[in-house]
Parts: sequence; C-alpha cells; structure tokens
Amino acid sequence: MLPLSLLNLAVSPGSRSLADRRCFCAAAAAAVIATPPQAVAASPTTAAIYDAEASAYDAAYADSLVSRAVGFDSLRRSVATRAHGDVLELGVGTGLNLPFYEPASVRTLTGIDASSGMLELARRRAGDLPLGPRVTLRIADAAALPFPDSSFDAVVDTFGLCVFEAPGAVLSEV
Repeated sequence: MLPLSLLNLAVSPGSRSLADRRCFCAAAAAAVIATPPQAVAASPTTAAIYDAEASAYDAAYADSLVSRAVGFDSLRRSVATRAHGDVLELGVGTGLNLPFYEPASVRTLTGIDASSGMLELARRRAGDLPLGPRVTLRIADAAALPFPDSSFDAVVDTFGLCVFEAPGAVLSEV
C-alpha cells in the first residue's frame, strides 16, 4: 500500500508503566508474528497511560543514560533523514524524531498518536522547527488509518510497533 521506511526499536509490550519497559527486539518481532492482521483499535487505557507519562517521557527516553548508550538519537536521525515527500509517522509521541527530518526532502509530515498529551508536546516541538508549518499532528489509530490508500510516500515508525496493541494489524494497514 505505501512505501515503507521502518525502524523498530522494540520495547517490551507487557509492562503497564513506561518506566518498566525494556528494549527487546525479539519480543516485538514475536508479537508481530503472533498478532493476526485484523484492525484492533488502541484502547483508552493505552492513551491514558501515555497521557499520564507524557510530561516525563522525554527525560526518560530522550535524555537518559540508556538512550545515550544505545544511540537512540543516531538511530532516529538515520530513519528520519531517509524520509521524503509526504511522510506519515506512526506513534509520533512527543515528536522526538521531528528535529531529524530534512525540510528540503519532506513536503508534508503527518504524525499520529493515540495520546493527546504526547501530541501536545509534539506540537510545541514542531513549532520551533523549520519544518513546523508543514507538520500536522492528530489522534489516530495506526491499525485503522484515516487516510486514503497511497496518501504518503514514506511511513516512519521508530518505537511504535513495540507498543501498538496489534502490531501485525498496523503492518497490514501500512
């Protein structure tokens, strides 16, 4: 359906607290394989968890010892700089990837997330960037995208597949 630019840095989906999540690519891969591809809407619980954690998210995941040791910023940059044209970012969160998109390569950027709290922080971040006026952020379910087929030239996901409730459905959707 869409050209796909995906990087999945997996986080264990079994935890209810963001602080308890661990980086395990194998767990996310197993979840993708085991999840049937039917659409499963993001639950209000998932949105509520991320809404409650939004203000602490960047400190925990963007500027932490683990994120520096693993090199998350370099991985984010590696993915975002390859995106071009009209781009959809799944699970945009607080917009940690936004500074890494190349304004000369990205015509529009649409970011979706289940959490209004995370999107509010992403809006603030986008407002400070050259790409900001071309960024649209909205609540949406990655397993049931509210866009017509072939709306985007690239789809970016850096951490979503490991926390989406139905990662197989998300992959089928894109």
